[in-house]
Amino acid sequence: MIKPVKAESLFYMVDGGRFDYLPLAAHEAWEVVETHPELNLAVDTNLLLIYPLAMYLYVDKGNESLYNILNQGLEQAIADGSFDQVFLGSKLISRTLDVAKFQERKAIHIANPLLPKQTPLERKELWFDLEKLY
Repeated sequence: MIKPVKAESLFYMVDGGRFDYLPLAAHEAWEVVETHPELNLAVDTNLLLIYPLAMYLYVDKGNESLYNILNQGLEQAIADGSFDQVFLGSKLISRTLDVAKFQERKAIHIANPLLPKQTPLERKELWFDLEKLY
């Protein structure tokens, strides 16, 4: 996984006591600890911050055909469950679900005021829902 240089420096700031914690995506936390054994870092085992964060796939504005093919394929995969099957079956996500023990954590739900207004929050099928897993 490639990290921007600025993000990399944050790990050293936590280790140096500049601040106490750094929230990361669940699938990132263990890799950061494993790839920085020289730092005094650990993954918290009690809390889980949950907030909506959209991920987008962009195509050239002029390539409407590609957009339509991708959109149709993703919508079909979401509708028939194959998207979740591939996502949850991926090595990265399945490992994260195994080690994170989300069901044992206190979940804190927070809003994300930085999401664009057109973000489809009402389409629950587009958002990862831990409660469906447990």
